Amino acid sequence: MKLGGTFASDASDSCATALARPSGEWDDALIDRLGLPRMWFAPLAASHETGGALSSAAASALGLEAGIPMAVGAGDTPCAALGSGLCANGDALLTTGTGGQIVVMCADPPAPVHGLHTYRAATGAWYRMAAMQNVGVALEAVRGWLGYASWRDAYDDAFAAHASASVSFLPYLSGERSPWMNPNARGGWLGLGLDDTRGTMMRAAFEGVAFALRAGLDAIRANGAPLDAMLLAGGGSVDPRWRQLLADALRVELRAVDCPNAATRGAALLGGIAAGHWRIGDLASLAPTATLAATPRPNPSLDERLARFIDLYKRTEDWFAIGRESA
Repeated sequence: MKLGGTFASDASDSCATALARPSGEWDDALIDRLGLPRMWFAPLAASHETGGALSSAAASALGLEAGIPMAVGAGDTPCAALGSGLCANGDALLTTGTGGQIVVMCADPPAPVHGLHTYRAATGAWYRMAAMQNVGVALEAVRGWLGYASWRDAYDDAFAAHASASVSFLPYLSGERSPWMNPNARGGWLGLGLDDTRGTMMRAAFEGVAFALRAGLDAIRANGAPLDAMLLAGGGSVDPRWRQLLADALRVELRAVDCPNAATRGAALLGGIAAGHWRIGDLASLAPTATLAATPRPNPSLDERLARFIDLYKRTEDWFAIGRESA
């Protein structure tokens, strides 16, 4: 609005408020029952629709021409999905940053499932998402605790170390969303012996994060999406050894999106459609290229450590809750 836009929002944002129907339209009955002013809720429009034009004042401040059409826009995750090239039913994306998201496009709204999110996409379709809070944030904490001066040192030490069959790491340092929906979940190592090193501990941390992502992916698979390939994006997925571990743990082929700023790219695509430069039907042809990053390899010992990881979390679930209650 400051730029000259209209008072409007889109379904990808509205459906994330818990105050909209599955279609993304505002649930007026619920809003009234909660006693919330209806004027707080902006009219909804498609993400790619024009939502005003750049004002003279804003254009002058930005060094642009006045009157440039502006798109209504979408949330960050749907923009990242769009910018990565997700358009068709079943297209999937793994992003690894501070947290991690697995996004799968759906032509129709999937049934609600505990532990998974369902949102409207920027294209007007839907997407199902597993959202894991502890990816880069957990690995960064472990790197600091173990005293690694750089990520290169952490990667080299971790992947040179022998993967311990007895050491597990729960990465849930800030609780967890998918699939557990447990704010009380916490992390740590179990199974350490005198012959273990910080390399062993760093390796277990990488595996623990990969296993946490696998738990979210398995929840998606259990509800009708048999994924065996995904696009890969995010600043936390550059090292080829980490990519291979992710592919092995998730049992998917990973193709790295050749675009460092997928969310920004998605927003720009919406702007281009609003301006008439492209049409919504052009999106598939505008998808960025993707390069094969890793192919999953059979690894029975990794599968055993995954099973131990899931068992460890389930054994500690109530214990962490008791600790929080006594605090």
